[in-house]
Amino acid sequence: MIKKVFKPFTWLIIFAVINFIAAGIGSFFDAEGLAKSGWGEGNILGHDVYYETTYGFMFTGISVIAAGLAFLTSGVQRAKMTVLFGVTMALMIISVAVYSNAEGYSMGGPIILVPIALMSLVTLSGILHIKAE
Repeated sequence: MIKKVFKPFTWLIIFAVINFIAAGIGSFFDAEGLAKSGWGEGNILGHDVYYETTYGFMFTGISVIAAGLAFLTSGVQRAKMTVLFGVTMALMIISVAVYSNAEGYSMGGPIILVPIALMSLVTLSGILHIKAE
C-alpha cells in the first residue's frame, strides 16, 4: 500500500508543480515583497529584488529538472535519481536556511520545514522503489 502512495513519478511531479508555483512564479510576481520579507521593511537594497527574481529563474529550472526526471527516467534509475534529487534538494534548503539566518535574512521561520518535509517525501518515494520488482 505505501509503495502505491509513494511513487517516484508522482512525487517528482508534485514537487515540480508546487515548486514552480510557490517558488518560481512567486519570485517573479513579488520579488520586492520577498526581499522586504527576507531583509525587513526599509532594509532592502536595489539589487535585492534582482536576486529574488533570479531565485525564481533557478527554482523554475529545478522544477523542469524534477519533471524531466519523472518523464525521462523509469524503474530503478528513476528511483535512484529521485533519492539523489531529494537528498540534494533537502541539503540545499537546509544549507541556504542556515546561511541566510546567519546573515540576517528571514526564510519565514518554521515555514521552511514545509519544503524540507516535501523533499523528505520525494526521497522516501525513491527509497521505497530502489529495488527492482
